[in-house]
Amino acid sequence: MRPPRPGEVLPMPVRDALRLTDEQKRRFDELQREIDGRVEQLLTEDQRTTLRRLREAGPGGPPKGKGFGPG
Repeated sequence: MRPPRPGEVLPMPVRDALRLTDEQKRRFDELQREIDGRVEQLLTEDQRTTLRRLREAGPGGPPKGKGFGPG
């Protein structure tokens, strides 16, 4: 099972295990978009950039270097 991405409300393996209906999936997708927008509003531009990089890094983890610790 992959780790959830930062800010993920209901990770895909959990959604699958719950056997959500198509309507529930649609509503969770809508909720996720709302949460993502709200989280971004709370962050500074530098923090938003770091969050985007973390999300893009995927389950393998973030690369080392600027904005990600030593490297």
